Amino acid sequence: MEHITINPNAPTALLDVVQEIILDHNNVRDLFARYIRATDINEKQAIVNTILREIAVHGETENNSVYQRMDEKNMKRLADHSREEHQEVEEALLKLGSMDVQNQPAHDKQLMEVMRLFQEHGDEEEMDILLKLQSQLTTEMSNQLALDFLNIREKLSQMPPPSSVQVGPTAQKLLALLMERQSLGFVDLRYQHPANSITGRSMKFEMPLLT
Repeated sequence: MEHITINPNAPTALLDVVQEIILDHNNVRDLFARYIRATDINEKQAIVNTILREIAVHGETENNSVYQRMDEKNMKRLADHSREEHQEVEEALLKLGSMDVQNQPAHDKQLMEVMRLFQEHGDEEEMDILLKLQSQLTTEMSNQLALDFLNIREKLSQMPPPSSVQVGPTAQKLLALLMERQSLGFVDLRYQHPANSITGRSMKFEMPLLT
């Protein structure tokens, strides 16, 4: 199967929703690699907090934008499949969130399970589902869907997110856990989304970062 990759030389005038989705996937992959390399327990905790945040926000952003468009494009079966996979990842992530990072053998085993599920989901989207979605979108439609994706993502970065954004029960628990963990810090992301076309703000989360 063809595997979509991010083109760093892509035109900047219009956005590509597929590239914005893959950017999120790549941030989670990068965070996991950084967790493996980290030796300081506080840094590991901040990275795990960020993984938890990124997966929860990414999943709910897709639910409120991309999967809804897939429903309209006669791709509901694939959208429902992706929703089910997100739910499975979030449930594993919620279990991880209840564990102490200092209990590394058990904690890291659960983190590996989270990443296995996330990686399988991400690979399937990038090698199959997103290709099918891309074939159904014009350049202008992809740009609009990317804007919707980024605007919803920004709303979900607010703690708590506004009631105008629908959030599933498992994700609600994850976001509540994030609010409790703000004092433990987060880390910067390697890849950044473009600035919000409406507010002009970059797609960053206003939460404490690890210093």
